[in-house]
Amino acid sequence: MSKKPHPSQWARDSDEEDRVEAIIRGTGCWDQHIAVIDCKSDKGDWRECQTEVQRFKECMQKNRPKATVPAEKK
Repeated sequence: MSKKPHPSQWARDSDEEDRVEAIIRGTGCWDQHIAVIDCKSDKGDWRECQTEVQRFKECMQKNRPKATVPAEKK
């Protein structure tokens, strides 16, 4: 698997970022996720994006069973 050159600041590596993206996409909540990211980018403060955050939260809660991934054993 090829790595992305610059993973997001929150991700430890590209694989982690890919896994999180896949989970969000699997819920069907990708558009709501992007709305939060766009709002945060536009306004510079996630606290000003509560409508978008709430929509994303509600979508994730509604679709959570689809996103359940077994924890990795260490």
